[in-house]
Amino acid sequence: MDAWEAAAGGNCHQHWILKPAGFGGGGNITLLTNEEIRAWRGAHLRELYVAQAYVMKPLLVGGIKFDIRLYVVVKSFGDINGRPPEMYLFREGICRFASEPFSLTDLGNKYVHLTNNCIQKSHGTHKENGTVDNWCLSQLCAWMDEKGLDFKYTWASIRQLAVQAVTAAAPTIVAAMLNGVNDDRCFELFGFDVLIDSDLRPWLLEVNSRPSIGGSFKQLKLHMLEQMFSLVGIKGARAACDDAIEVRSPATAFERICWS
Repeated sequence: MDAWEAAAGGNCHQHWILKPAGFGGGGNITLLTNEEIRAWRGAHLRELYVAQAYVMKPLLVGGIKFDIRLYVVVKSFGDINGRPPEMYLFREGICRFASEPFSLTDLGNKYVHLTNNCIQKSHGTHKENGTVDNWCLSQLCAWMDEKGLDFKYTWASIRQLAVQAVTAAAPTIVAAMLNGVNDDRCFELFGFDVLIDSDLRPWLLEVNSRPSIGGSFKQLKLHMLEQMFSLVGIKGARAACDDAIEVRSPATAFERICWS
């Protein structure tokens, strides 16, 4: 329990979000206060969870919490000689909203605190097709500009956040690849889930190794895939996506990201 208290930084009012290993789509996620942690831990000693300090002051749109799904392509994790990872961030993303106004008074209300579409689609305010009134990232950018909020600062911070995450994992992955396949034609697509707090600072929630490309925002996702295939040199992929894509803009391409 000393680790919990140290992570809370002496803040007795800190809340925690606990995610069970092996579950996806928001399944079995628990939110607890500092006071509830001890009893909860004693009842779950044999279970594996990821624990994160809960961001208690998120940026809200109309009083509603949201997170952002972003796409990162890694063409190389670098090598043991110090070559850095080669990674690219898609300039568009998906803002996923909760269904009820944000409040810390009811931590058990998943429609307030969890933004996963598979959870929120069961809420009565959802559309018939099972999707929420989510935004693309460019809509959030326009909203922040309208409110006088510095989106450029937040985006620069997101870029560095993605670089830090990939770089932190790179040594372990490179070591594992020494006895396996390490080909220039290899690449991987990751889904980064990011939350912005009220100070416009981004927080990494999780990294998904198999991000969903189904569901809502099909045009955006197909465009992202087309750009990804072009980035990694796979020919012929564009023709397969042309019928579903109406707009192609350099603003929604991948950009290479690195330490700055």
